[in-house]
Amino acid sequence: MALKPEMSVAAALAVTTMTYAIFQNATPSVADIRSLPENNADISKSTRAAAWMAAGIGGMVSLIARDPVIFWATGVSVIGMKWWTEHANMVKPELSKFIPGSNAESPQMPEMTQETYTAFESQFSASEFAS
Repeated sequence: MALKPEMSVAAALAVTTMTYAIFQNATPSVADIRSLPENNADISKSTRAAAWMAAGIGGMVSLIARDPVIFWATGVSVIGMKWWTEHANMVKPELSKFIPGSNAESPQMPEMTQETYTAFESQFSASEFAS
């Protein structure tokens, strides 16, 4: 007892819009996420909560309407939004790229000093080469 095709598509678009709205309200914008240090635990938690909320509501609508198109639209939209947000959370802001296998947190860079350094000054003397 599924919906008519035109009603099914309209309901699927409504559920997809609902998924987008849940992610927009539960997580910061993707541009803001990309500017944070990678693998931020708060972003991961809010993304997980948004995904469960959208999947729950979409699944409920799908069961009430008894329509598989709504179920598939919910699944695709939740997976797409979660992937987009999690990918932005894994980007190193210094490089603006995702580095596979990078640490959970970015290591702190050492402080730069103003010391002068001359290579090989202490290892070799000029007299060794003057033969």
